[in-house]
Amino acid sequence: EDFEKDLSEAAAKEKKAIEEFAELKAAKEDEISSGRKLQAELDQQIADLKVQHAQAFQELEDTEEQLALDNTFLSNLKAKCSESETEFEQRVKDRLDEIAAVEETIKILNEDE
Repeated sequence: EDFEKDLSEAAAKEKKAIEEFAELKAAKEDEISSGRKLQAELDQQIADLKVQHAQAFQELEDTEEQLALDNTFLSNLKAKCSESETEFEQRVKDRLDEIAAVEETIKILNEDE
């Protein structure tokens, strides 16, 4: 009688242990599945960030290249403007000299009369 009682208790404990193991196994498999899903999401985010980084880096290089071109253009433009300003000042001076000469000529012609 003790043997049968011990056997039934052992069988009940083993059945309970099997059920607990099955529950634990299912919980751990869910955790593993969730972990793999999270890993896949993070891998995708990393890939997206790498693409964004590459695009931003290319945009930075393009912007720096355009900046260098713009600075060269600005330098050339400043030189051309300075040159044009000097030429304009010379033309104004020449015209003023011409006007003064014409006025002097008119003055001389009017004195003879």
